[in-house]
Amino acid sequence: MNTKKDWCDDRVDVKKLRLDLQNPRVPKHVKEHNDIVQIRNYLLDREGVLKIARSIANNGYHKSAVAIVCEENGELIVLDGNRRLAACQFLLDTNLVPNARDKKEFENLNKILDKKQLESVRITVAPSRKEAEKEIWDIHVNQLLKPWEVLQKLRMYRNLIDSGDYDINSASSEYGIK
Repeated sequence: MNTKKDWCDDRVDVKKLRLDLQNPRVPKHVKEHNDIVQIRNYLLDREGVLKIARSIANNGYHKSAVAIVCEENGELIVLDGNRRLAACQFLLDTNLVPNARDKKEFENLNKILDKKQLESVRITVAPSRKEAEKEIWDIHVNQLLKPWEVLQKLRMYRNLIDSGDYDINSASSEYGIK
């Protein structure tokens, strides 16, 4: 009889997910306050959350994006995917945005956001935080996904145009290529 809890995939409303108070992206002096608001604001200020929010609002929540979570004290804590979660939280509730400049942009993004897509996002539930650590390490430290080199990016761009689905201008607009 296997009593060890297994990993499992699920879909949940993004509103049911919680940021991780132990997020390695966040420095100790921010984490030691145990304040989700400070952590969310740090992610916005220093970790590119606004760029992610723009992408979600303009292009939709990535279909391949999977947050790694674990259940702690009855809550689903996001161990990997905190920046994406913070972006969603700001998009859904612009009152969370700490400054007027960013708030205005989030309000504009909120107007174009398809909120329905955030009612069912993909997650992988780890049996425990400890069991998730190796997986997260591989993602962020070992970088199992190798970024494309310039020539490889250009080949992909050329493939888009050669497919006939795009011309230079539409590919540039769709993919944010200058």
